[in-house]
Amino acid sequence: QIQSKNYSNYEYSKVDEKLEGPHKVDDDTPYCGLVQSGGVQPTTDQGLVTAMAVDVDDITAPLTFAQAYDENEKIPLHKNRRVITYTIGALLVFVIGAVGMTLVMTKNVAEQMAPTMAPTSQPTSPPTSLRDRSGIWERLSHLSGEEILLGLRGVGPEYDVYRKTPQFKAANWIINEDKRQLTVDDHLLEQRYILAVIYFSTHGDTWTHCAHKPGDLDTNCTYFDTTYQDNFTESRYLSEAHECKWFQTYCSEDNVLRELLLYENNLKGSIPTEIAQLSKLRRLRLNANKLTSTLPSELGQMKHLADLEVHGNELEGTFPPEIFELDTLQLLNIAINRFTGTIPDKFDHLKNMKGIHMFQNKFEGSIPETLGEMPFLTFVFLDNNHLTGTIPDSIYSVNRLKQLQLQNNRLTGTLSPKIGNIAHLERLMINENDFSGDLPEELYELRKLDW
Repeated sequence: QIQSKNYSNYEYSKVDEKLEGPHKVDDDTPYCGLVQSGGVQPTTDQGLVTAMAVDVDDITAPLTFAQAYDENEKIPLHKNRRVITYTIGALLVFVIGAVGMTLVMTKNVAEQMAPTMAPTSQPTSPPTSLRDRSGIWERLSHLSGEEILLGLRGVGPEYDVYRKTPQFKAANWIINEDKRQLTVDDHLLEQRYILAVIYFSTHGDTWTHCAHKPGDLDTNCTYFDTTYQDNFTESRYLSEAHECKWFQTYCSEDNVLRELLLYENNLKGSIPTEIAQLSKLRRLRLNANKLTSTLPSELGQMKHLADLEVHGNELEGTFPPEIFELDTLQLLNIAINRFTGTIPDKFDHLKNMKGIHMFQNKFEGSIPETLGEMPFLTFVFLDNNHLTGTIPDSIYSVNRLKQLQLQNNRLTGTLSPKIGNIAHLERLMINENDFSGDLPEELYELRKLDW
């Protein structure tokens, strides 16, 4: 048997039978050649191409040589088409399997890591400035409670409620935004913080006068004061100016706040309890605004307070009896609100009181007997409530009294002849009640009475 190999551009054939006749190949013949395609090719009777002997010296062109075929000879693996085909197929199967396994594992890991419920929002990171770690937060928490620290350190939507409080906003402002950059040991840190709390608690951005304007280079504001009927220029709230120069804040020579007069300025919301920490404050006027909620009982801690005016708001609830413990108080005006309940029977603590203005509320019960135990009392306005009972006898001994207004209540009884003891009485209004009996003659002896 002869197997031919093509070493050039020549056709080759394989003869699968032994050659006989004149072209028989001897065992000692070294080479057998095939005629180039297109030439005369010796063939057998069956039309098969046969090998013929050639002389090596006569070779003038490349020939396709035939080699003796060995049945036991193995084709090299790198030349075996079947092995190459199987190898390539196995590699493809392996690659496809590996890719598929990777996708499956990735999907399983993703499913395991996926939360059962999607979060409502991304967690809010707490402040991280150096001043946040300076101890100021901790110092201010002694005024406002640990809640502001929860807003600082808590991570997640559930802590957003603490970060929305006026106290947190004020602390964050004074620590991270205020250009004055007060330090933790500054003795005026708390004063400036409390004023910022008042601003945020009463919706300062909607104030009529001198609201904070971020980015505005002019920190001053000019406003018209209806009390003095004149224009004034002061610094805006939350400006870099000293807080004693802010709108309607007045301090002593040592920069301690003594008067806070934020009347008629569209204040909304509630009065923060931190205001009671302004321990040296003498005048607090928040009247003619839109304040709601209750009057903080903590105001009873302000031992220097002489003037408290919150009339003309929408305050409600009972009046805190702690305020009647302020023996420095000289003027109390809570009129035109929605206070309910009874009037505390503690007037005897108010030894310096000059004016009681509690009209146009919803007070019930009787007028306290201690009302007449304030020696400097000059004005009493309890009209337009739901008061019952009689006029207490003690009121007839207050000889400094100038105006007594009790109209539009449900008072009963008679007007005592002792009314003549109030020698300085100028105005007496007791109409729209259920009084009975005759007017005492002593009433006509009051020379200063004109109404």
